[in-house]
Amino acid sequence: MTYYTETVHRFRIMRWEELPETHQRALREKGIDPDDRWSLIYSTPIREDAETMLGVLEEEYSDVPWRVVHRIEDAGEPTTISRPIY
Repeated sequence: MTYYTETVHRFRIMRWEELPETHQRALREKGIDPDDRWSLIYSTPIREDAETMLGVLEEEYSDVPWRVVHRIEDAGEPTTISRPIY
């Protein structure tokens, strides 16, 4: 299998979305807590860039009919990860 390497920078924007009840139930049946299911959607080494992107995302998602939350996490340092190429 072939892999690629990706750097996840220090400042990360995470997104949580309120899922329909049927999806929440299915996740709970698999032992996954849907209330603590955050997705990494953006990372940058510069805090100000993360804050700018957070503002853009909050504006883009301000009128969706479901609840979406974004937050910035400071991981302290970047992380390198390897992912398989399918």
